[in-house]
Amino acid sequence: MNPAANYDGVAVLAPVTVPYLRASEHGAAWFIGRAFAGLLDAAGLAKSDVDGLAISSFTLAPDTAVSMSEYLGLAPRWTEHLPFGGASGVI
Repeated sequence: MNPAANYDGVAVLAPVTVPYLRASEHGAAWFIGRAFAGLLDAAGLAKSDVDGLAISSFTLAPDTAVSMSEYLGLAPRWTEHLPFGGASGVI
């Protein structure tokens, strides 16, 4: 088996920044949507190229990665919702 074959179709994406606002009328889902749109644009990808979605947010509730997939118009093969703040990367 060719070890490189395990990485077929993997995309590496650059970080995207959504400007910080101390107070906003928008909720977490709006900010995630803005970041997602910027990420697609920066990477030159279409929504149909995305096959998974992982989200970490204390303030997204009652929404989850599943509902965000619906809001964003995605049909991912997998989702992950990690509401653990800064520890989410380690988990």
